[in-house]
Formats: sequence, C-alpha cells, structure tokens
Amino acid sequence: MIHTKMSWQGRWFGGALVLIAIVSVSVWGCSDSSTDPDPPSLPDETAPESVIDLRTSTIQATSVILNWTAPGDDGAEGTAAEYDLRFSTLPLDDSNWNAAPRVSGLAAPLRAGFTERVTVSGLSPLTQYYFVVSSRDEAGNWSGRSNFYEVMTADVFDTVPPARVTDLAVASVTDSSATLTWTAPGDDGDVGTARAYDIRFLTKEIDIDNWVRADGPDFSPIPREAGTSESWEVIGLEPAMTYYFAMVVQDEEGNKSPLSNGIMATTN
Repeated sequence: MIHTKMSWQGRWFGGALVLIAIVSVSVWGCSDSSTDPDPPSLPDETAPESVIDLRTSTIQATSVILNWTAPGDDGAEGTAAEYDLRFSTLPLDDSNWNAAPRVSGLAAPLRAGFTERVTVSGLSPLTQYYFVVSSRDEAGNWSGRSNFYEVMTADVFDTVPPARVTDLAVASVTDSSATLTWTAPGDDGDVGTARAYDIRFLTKEIDIDNWVRADGPDFSPIPREAGTSESWEVIGLEPAMTYYFAMVVQDEEGNKSPLSNGIMATTN
C-alpha cells in the first residue's frame, strides 16, 4: 500500500516569500517476492514399494544369507531409510508379526534397484524358518510386507554338492560379449539355493584338465533357488573369436558340482 503526505515550507527569493510543497511517500504491505519464504511443502505420504523377491543365496546349519531388490523411498524411486526384517519358525501374519524376532544391525538400505545381501545368524540346524521384510522412508511411511519366504537350514555336516548344470547355452553374442543361460541347481543336488557360480571360458574346449587355466568374468551372478532360469553376460571378449564356456557350482560348505556341459560361441 502507498501513503503520501504533503507539507509546506517557505523560502525567500528576491525579497518575496515563496511556498514550496514537500511530498513524502511511504510504502508498506509489499515485499520482494525473491525474499519471500518458500511455500510449505506437502507432507510425504508415499511409502516405499513392497519387496516382492525376498530369497536366499546361501543356507548353512545356523545361518542363511537373504537377498532382495532394494525398494525406493517413494515407491520404486530413491532410497529407503530402514528395514524391518523378521523371522519365525511359524508362518508370519498379523497375529504374530510384532512378537517375531527382528534382525538387528542391518545396514542402511541401498538405492532402489540394487541387490541387498543380509546374513541372519543364530539359527538352529535342520529347522524351517519363515522370513518377511518391510521398509520405511524418512517420513515414517512403512511399506507393505514382502513375500513370505521359507527355508530349511542345513544339517551340521553338509557333504552334498550342488547338482551339475546340464543345460548351459548361448542366448546371444556381440563383438565383445556372450550371454549365457542355464537352470539353477540346488544347494544339495537339486534342492535349495547354491552359494556361487564359477563361469569360465577358453579358446579351446574346456575339460577337467584345463579348467584351472581358463579365464572367468570379474563378476558372476548370485545363484537363485533351484529350478530358476538364470542368465549372465560375459563381457570383455575379443571380436571374431571362438570361445568355449563351462561352469561349476559351489555351496556354502565348499562342495562343488561336477563340470557343466560345454558350449561354444563365436563373437561378431
């Protein structure tokens, strides 16, 4: 709002008194929009996405390693603030969720889309356990509970190796890579989930004698439950070169499967 005020002052000029009007202007009730405070932000009411792929990658007598894909802060975007992972020897539901033991000491969640890897220790051998995880964002919104995952812990002495992969195949090739596919074996034969894949390649057919001299990729996928379709892109190959591939599967006790079937692929 603008307010004006007029006053008069007299001045003598050439022996005559002259009146001069003085006008003052005041402004109030206005402000520079550039200095106005930001409008209040809306509250965050979007919870993280529910985990849908809770699974195990390693099963031991007294511990298991669980994996899942990290949800976001808002749905499937961003980074959540906290996990609540619980387990029980009975199926978990609303009636016993709060009483179920909560896994402590979990690291902060990874960014959405990354694979989480958590070890749960202090379990009993040959015991059926049920696991569920949920996540919270920084505003306190909790996701729905994940898929219910059940697993039987191993015997104290595990001497059964994973089953041999028999369907290793080449799905596609480029000038510097080859994508392999196979069916996941188990931890014990065709049951459970193995611990690791050892994928190797040579420019000649791979057998037991030259296996140790074969190259391998810098990273290999984490095994999934027996019977799951697996795939992995082996990169860093040379163009127009013929390669032979084979793999071995290992469980948490170090038991190794027999060498898989061998396959051949020529890069573009």
